[in-house]
Amino acid sequence: MPFKLNNPVDNYFNTEISHEQVFYEDGKQPLNEGFFGDSKVRPDNPNNLSKYEIFGPHYDDATMREAVEAAKKDIKPYCLIGNNCQDFADKVRKEYERRRPKACYK
Repeated sequence: MPFKLNNPVDNYFNTEISHEQVFYEDGKQPLNEGFFGDSKVRPDNPNNLSKYEIFGPHYDDATMREAVEAAKKDIKPYCLIGNNCQDFADKVRKEYERRRPKACYK
């Protein structure tokens, strides 16, 4: 998508006019995954990849791949309001945080 709105209310309710996609940096296939209107989690069309603006934290790819697989197990049909790509990305981030090794402090 060529533009993105940055509205905290839309961000909270996952009603932003944007698409969220997971991009990996480890060179393994798939290189990216996202939730689409056909209710499938899959890589985007390679012709669309130049349209993405990649930002945010960098994640451990092995842990992120596990998080995506876990989020896919509980997937429901796509719905523009309530179960869209942003909702899926939220589930993936929560799964990632659940799996991420926690630092130990003495």
